Amino acid sequence: MPKPVVVRTDRINPYQNLALEECILDSIGEDAIVLFLWQSARAVVIGRNQNVWQECDVRLLEREKILLARRISGGGTVWHDAGNLNFSFIASRGLYDAGRQMRLILSALSSLGFSGSSAGNNILSPDGRKVSGSAFTQRRNGSLHHGTLLINADIGDLVRCLNVPQNTLSGKAVPSVRSHVCNISEFIGGISIKDVADALIKSFGAEYGPPSYDHAVNESRLNELCRRNASWEWIYGRSPRFGARFDARFPWGSIELLLSVSNGVVDEAEVYSGATNESAVRSLALALKGAHFSSSALSERAAKLAKETGSDIIKDIAGWLSTLNI
Repeated sequence: MPKPVVVRTDRINPYQNLALEECILDSIGEDAIVLFLWQSARAVVIGRNQNVWQECDVRLLEREKILLARRISGGGTVWHDAGNLNFSFIASRGLYDAGRQMRLILSALSSLGFSGSSAGNNILSPDGRKVSGSAFTQRRNGSLHHGTLLINADIGDLVRCLNVPQNTLSGKAVPSVRSHVCNISEFIGGISIKDVADALIKSFGAEYGPPSYDHAVNESRLNELCRRNASWEWIYGRSPRFGARFDARFPWGSIELLLSVSNGVVDEAEVYSGATNESAVRSLALALKGAHFSSSALSERAAKLAKETGSDIIKDIAGWLSTLNI
């Protein structure tokens, strides 16, 4: 017999909730299936194999204090806020069935009057726009199917944050497939997060039997995963190797900057310029090597070099680097 469990949390920190989800996955028992329902403060969540800088406007997130997180599953980048409900089905290998789980979600939404349909990993509105997307991963004992349900999300924020600046980047990261999205509330007036959560729990119980509401986790492991999820190394450093190209013109000439970036750090830099002081420009390539791939880190390296050399050219370049949208 299935052992269904419902887990709900008031935590709105995505690093904590993604850690709890992973703890449940790693400790899932035989014949167990867990429905985990949670929400986040404003956040952009990227897939395991994605390049941060190809997926979102990093500088905008920093300015507006919007969190950036990386999950353990594949798939594309998603938006979280108070109008979005996140669901996770975590099941033993024998009980996991993604098709069954998708039908359960559709059944719950149908009970609220939403006539959606499924297409691949997505749930679509009656006019064909996306209201939910799913991603998946497996561990030794269990499998994870999780996703988002846009109920009253701020679509304007979603579009702004996922509108990637036109940097010239190249690499082998898995880019998101951009879709037209909308809220379920466009089709059901007055619907709330609680309405959808309650409907999902009711459908879950009808499908697998009356659930319990308790699932113990290893607190030490949970805290370890929280720290990892919030770390620069996990969020930025796991981006696949890529190349970046930037260029600009100054009164003294032009500059072209070619960077090779591995684990979020510049491992090779080439600088080409029409400036008369070629030695200063050549020294810039060495100065940038080892810097984090961010406008502030690159600018700081160049500013330090400008101070050491007294070069106005390098000072100009440092100012320009600080304006890059990375």
